[in-house]
Formats: sequence, C-alpha cells, structure tokens
Amino acid sequence: MKNKNNSIIVFKRIFSYLWRNNKFTVIFGVLLFLLASGGMLYNQVFIGKIIVDYVLKDFLISRSIKDFDYNYFYLVIVLSALWFLISILFKFFGNFLLSSATFKTMKIIQDELYYKIQNLPMSYLNKELKGTIISTFNSDIETLKNFFRDVIPNIINAILSLSVSIVIMFVLDVYLTFIILIFIILIFITSFLISKKSKKVFSEERNQNAKWTGFLEENLSGFNTNIIFNKKTHLIKLHNKLTNDYQKKSQKAYIISGVFYPFAFNIGLLGYGIVTIFGAILIIKGNSAGIGLTIGTLISFTQFAKSFSFPIASIMINANDVFRAIAGTKRIFNILDQDLEKNQGSYYLYIDSKGIKYWKSDLYKHQIQIKGEISFENVYFKYDDQYILKNINFKIKPGQKIALVGSTGAGKTTIINLIGGFYEIEKGNIYLDGINLTQINKQSLRQVIGYVLQEAQLFSDTIKNNITYGSINVEHNVDESDVENAVKSANFDRHLEKMSAGVETFLSNAGNSLSQGQKQLLSIARINYKNPKIIIMDEATSNVDTLTEKEIQKSMNKLTLNTTAIIIAHRLSTIKECDNIYVIENGEIIEQGNHNQLIKTKGRYYSLLKKQNSDLNQID
Repeated sequence: MKNKNNSIIVFKRIFSYLWRNNKFTVIFGVLLFLLASGGMLYNQVFIGKIIVDYVLKDFLISRSIKDFDYNYFYLVIVLSALWFLISILFKFFGNFLLSSATFKTMKIIQDELYYKIQNLPMSYLNKELKGTIISTFNSDIETLKNFFRDVIPNIINAILSLSVSIVIMFVLDVYLTFIILIFIILIFITSFLISKKSKKVFSEERNQNAKWTGFLEENLSGFNTNIIFNKKTHLIKLHNKLTNDYQKKSQKAYIISGVFYPFAFNIGLLGYGIVTIFGAILIIKGNSAGIGLTIGTLISFTQFAKSFSFPIASIMINANDVFRAIAGTKRIFNILDQDLEKNQGSYYLYIDSKGIKYWKSDLYKHQIQIKGEISFENVYFKYDDQYILKNINFKIKPGQKIALVGSTGAGKTTIINLIGGFYEIEKGNIYLDGINLTQINKQSLRQVIGYVLQEAQLFSDTIKNNITYGSINVEHNVDESDVENAVKSANFDRHLEKMSAGVETFLSNAGNSLSQGQKQLLSIARINYKNPKIIIMDEATSNVDTLTEKEIQKSMNKLTLNTTAIIIAHRLSTIKECDNIYVIENGEIIEQGNHNQLIKTKGRYYSLLKKQNSDLNQID
C-alpha cells in the first residue's frame, strides 16, 4: 500500500480533494441523485403495476369499456407526471451541487500544482522537460476536470440507479432478480479482466500525449531558432513520428473502450430476453412454482431488466475516462509529491526607515547590515554522482567586481547558482556577509541578488511592469521616479523616446518586437530598479553585436558601481577592469588574479585571450 502509483491510492487521493472542503455539498448532492434515481425507477413500477393490475384489471376480464376507470387512469397519469418532474428537479440540483464541488476541487488542485512548481528546487526543473510540465498543466488537468465534472456524476447516477433497480427488482420478484444478478456478475467479472489490460493502455496513451504536447510547446517557443538552423524538415519528420505513435496508442485505447459498451448492453439485452421468457412461462403455467407473479409485475420487471444494462454500460464507458484520469492524475501527483526547495533559514531581509538593508534573525536576536561579501570555503558540488565543483575557495569583498572564466562546462554557472541558493552543496560552506548561506531565507536571499542573463526574459506586459518585476512590494509601491531613473541608468531612455506610450508600452509575445540589445538593456533597467547588493551577469553580451555590446557595457558599469558583481563573460575584453578573475577548469580554480597579473603568468587565461585575438598589444 506504500506504492503511491497504486490506482486505489490514487483514487483515495482524488476523492480526498473532493471530500475535504465539500462534505455537505457532496452528501446532499448524492442524496438528491438517490432520490432522483429512486423516483424515476419507481415510476416504472407505478405505471406498469398500477395500470395493468388495477386500472385495467376489470377491463381485461370483461373486455367492456364500461369497466375502464377513466378517473383512476387520469389520476395515475397525473401522479406519474408529477413524480417524473420532481425526479428531474432532484437530478438537476444534485448535478448542480456536485458540479459546484468539482469546480472548487479543481481550483484547489490547480493552485496547489502551481504553488508546488513555483517552490520546486532548480535541480528538479532542470531534469524535467518544460513541455512535459506544461502538458500536465493543460492536458492532464483538463482530463481530471472532465473526470470530476462529468464522469463522477455519471458514475454516481449509474451506481445509484443500478442499486435502486436491484432493490426494486428483489421486491417485485426474487427469482427473476437472481437471474439478472447472474448477468450483472458476468458483466463485472469480464469488465474487470478487460480493465487490467486497459489501465496500461490508457496510461501509455496519456504519456504519449504528454510527449507530443511537450514537443509542440518547446518547438513553437523556439520557432525562430528552428528556422535559423533550417530544422523544419527534421522537425516535421519528428512530429509525424510522435503523432503516429500517439495515433497507435489512441487507436488501441479506442478499440478497448469500444468493447465495453456493446458488451454490457448486449449482455443486458440477453438477460432481458431470458427474464421475459422465464416470467411468461411462470404466468402461463399458472404460477405452479408458487411464485405470485402477475402480468403487471412482469411488465414492470422486464422494464428494469431491459434498462439495467444502461447504468452498467454507463459505468463501463466512463471507466475509460477513469483510466485516463488515473494516468493523468499520477503525473499531477508526481509533481505534488516532489520535495519543496529547502527554505528554513532564520535570517531574512529587513529594510529600515532609511532604506538600509539588513539580515535580521528573530532566532539570534540581532541584525547584520547587508554589504555583499561572499566567501566559498572548500566547496564541493556533485550532480548525478559526478563532481562538478571540487574544493572551491575564494572571497569577494563588498563592492568588488570579479569574473569567472573557463571553457563550457567548467563549472562557472554552477557557482552562481550556488550563490543564489538554487542547489545544495555536497561539502564545504558558503557565506554571505559572514552568515552561512543555509541560514538565510531563500526568498530574502534572492531579493538582494540581481541577475542579468544571456537570454533576457521579458513578459507580455507593459515596460513599466517588466522593469518593476520582482521588486519588493511592487504591487503597492511603484515609484514612477525610480522607474524613470532605472531607464536612464540602463541607457534605455533613447529607445523609450521612440515609443509613444513610454513606459506604458505593452510588449506582446514576451517582447519579441524588441532587439536582443534592447531586451538586455531593459533587463538591466529591471535590476537598477530592484537595487540589489549583489549583481550576477552570465554572458550578458554574448548575443549582441559589438556596437550594442559597448552600450550594454556602459549600462553594466553604472549598474555595478558600489555593488558586488560577479561576471561570466565569453568576450574576455569585457572583464579587464575586474578586481579579480578566477579561471576554472574541470570544476577547480586553476588561476586567479587581475587581468595584468594573469597576462604575466601566461597561463590558461593568457591562452584563452590570445585565441580571441583580443588586446594583442598587451599580451605580447
């Protein structure tokens, strides 16, 4: 029972969401369904038995119209119609209550899922395909929503109808009911055997759908790159293969689902036929078996015998959606069951009335002014049992500007991810302003760090909202003058002058109308507005031309003034003014010093710089 992917456990978890905040709504809704099912089924008994055995009794004997009781007949019709309408109302309000409960439940699940994703560690998000996560949000959530909204009410209604039918059939005639039960048991045994096979098929279908949806999302988001690298033909072939695989899985699932309804329905008709013949024989023989079976009772009973296959068929048909929901729900729970990012640090960001930032701890009853000092002491980090960083030691004083240099995969980006608390180190210690990084609240930590990355991430919103994105209490305290200063400091003001709406200009498609250089300047303006104590720049100028690079470099120089800065740069000419440069290879620091010191040693840094043919006069 410890297996979280067990279907029974998945069912329990699904219904625990429905039950948790909707107990009385669910109970009352099911009760109304029960009354509706009982009312409609009793109507069949009422019409069949009352009309034949009482209204038509004398008429059938005498065959005289004078013996036909019209008043009694009309009364029966009116009562039957009223009972039918009341049953419909019960069903309508029962469905309304259950639908209301399911919509509330879906909101809870969606909110929990989004919260979970927002608080997952970077290690999980880097392993999992982004398209797969989006597929879970779209396809799997929609499947689960359909399950709660449509399937559950249908199954509840079918189970109640079947249960009430069996009870009424037992009341009408015990012997005939046992005949029907034989067919019901036969249907459920066969269906159970089919379902064991179908669960796997529907799970494979949902997984294949997730792959296809993920493929579409990732390739549409990278559409420009696909065009540039002329990947259209390759991607079309890959897409066709994925859709072909999905079509095969779907067709297999459809074949299995196509077995359920005709099987249940035809078995039900066979039971109906046998009951009718057997009942007729009993009446003809004059009830020699001692069974008090009347024509009216047989008519009512055969109506149930004919219609009992419908709720069973409904359960079988909806079973396909149940299997799809289970497959999708397992993927949802797979995300919900992931461990949250550790965020237990007792030190948090505190800003006094003068705007000075401190690390404050209620546990240790003191506060430390945030200056931006960073220390690595014997730090080791491994990923998938392979060490990425080994014995890293360095110290960055407040306001210093340092650079990390090395070949791709050397460990540079890992170091800045560790500073941001995105990964947990294997051994050693990292300190920020003398406080161990593990003691600092992750949210507060990231509020004092600003990132300018290789790919500037903008959002489909106004320029102002993009600039103020991520700032503390930005929802309530947007300072227009600070926004203007951030734009000027980033040298984005000359670009903004060309936009009629200014900072209220709306950026559609995540700012795709802007050049890469403009996007980067805007991301620098965002950091200016945030005013962090530590700034990390990861290949911030690698995707722009030389002219734009100089413009961005000027903005970055302003940005890093009196601020601790860590720079990863492909173009080594951009880091000459750094106070210290660390050369990293295979996860270890092999050289360190300023630009001139490293040139004199003629080591790895010298070699990298010479390869770029940069500043040759200073090299030779």
